[in-house]
Amino acid sequence: MNQPIKFTTKRMSPARNSVNHSLPRRSFSEGGSLIASHYSLLTVLLLACFRLGPAPNAFGVSPAPDGGYASGNTAEGTNALFSRTTGVWNTALGYQALYHVTTGNQNTATGYQTLFRTTTGSLSVANGSQALFDNATGFDNTANGWQALYSNTTGYESTASGFGALFGNTASFDNTASGFGALGSSTTGSHNIALGDFAGSNLTTGSDNIDIGNNGVAAEANTIRIGDSNNQTPHLSLASRAQRSQARPSISILPVVSLAS
Repeated sequence: MNQPIKFTTKRMSPARNSVNHSLPRRSFSEGGSLIASHYSLLTVLLLACFRLGPAPNAFGVSPAPDGGYASGNTAEGTNALFSRTTGVWNTALGYQALYHVTTGNQNTATGYQTLFRTTTGSLSVANGSQALFDNATGFDNTANGWQALYSNTTGYESTASGFGALFGNTASFDNTASGFGALGSSTTGSHNIALGDFAGSNLTTGSDNIDIGNNGVAAEANTIRIGDSNNQTPHLSLASRAQRSQARPSISILPVVSLAS
């Protein structure tokens, strides 16, 4: 008679334990270099993405402005600030603007050959083609307009606004000319004021004149001229008593007063 088959059981460690022990050993010994290569390649790709990406916009305009000139100087244009040595805080914009400046400081030149011959002069402003062209050592001058203060060499503290205003001024100072050709013939006269087209244009060496709408007279000094007798009629109007009682000036000038013959 057949005997029944008896099954014996043997406790064995869970399969996951053997797997857990065997797989890590294989991954580190056999596949470690592959994993390391994988992460190294990923790192390279990430770095490449950052490097090849667009550069951050550090300025409000694009492309960013150039610059980086020594001592706070700014130059834009062919041969602008060409001769500078130690001058500081100069701005030259235009062809050969401030071309000869060496040690001059804080000048601003805008336009073709503005402040062209300036060497050591400082604190001048020139706007317009060849404005303050001959200025060498003059300082504190302001010229606005084509060839304004063109011939100035050593003169200082003058202001010219208009085409050719104070064109012939060389070594004088403290002149103010506003208008086309105003004080255009004045050379060495100082403390003159001219307002209007060709105002004071006849003045040459005279000083302390005021010409408003008048061409002036060569070499005269200490004279005020308002208007032109060929164009205006002198008229002095005194205000009435009723007008004086109001908040108005007691004397009004209508339209011109001629103080010179």
